[in-house]
Amino acid sequence: MSTSALFDAPGPKARVRYRLAAIVGSVVVLAFLAFVLYQLGVHGNLAPDKWAMFIGIEVNDIDANVWIDYLLPGLANTLKAAAISIVLAGIFGFVFGTGRMSHVAPIRWVCTVVIEFFRSVPVLVMMLGAFSTRSRPLSPDSRSTTARSSPNCCGRASGASPGVRRKPASPSG
Repeated sequence: MSTSALFDAPGPKARVRYRLAAIVGSVVVLAFLAFVLYQLGVHGNLAPDKWAMFIGIEVNDIDANVWIDYLLPGLANTLKAAAISIVLAGIFGFVFGTGRMSHVAPIRWVCTVVIEFFRSVPVLVMMLGAFSTRSRPLSPDSRSTTARSSPNCCGRASGASPGVRRKPASPSG
């Protein structure tokens, strides 16, 4: 018999209690999911025309290839960003972690300050700071562009939506 240092093995009453808690918890979660689906249906969010574009059906004269134009490139860009972040974070951590163990006091102090700064600042604040510095124009001349041709967060002009194309009007009408 295996013994645990964290807690005693549950007896028969505790096992019944655990099983009952699991059943009640499952019923509560399923009831919540049913409520969410009911509310989505009542408000029309489960209507087929709202989901048709995900299976390639055109809706309201809009030929939207959502998978090719938005979802798969978004997934690819997310995986690229994750890979780059992992590599850069590893290098950053190795350099400053090694520097923090240095026998040279100024190097150790600088590395400690950098490490403690990034440990204390919330990740969301760092992301907002990186986004705001990245989205600023690099030169004074770039401010004169119009909003129609300035790139959005995806690097495309604001007026260009690659995934949503209107069908050309028929010659008869």
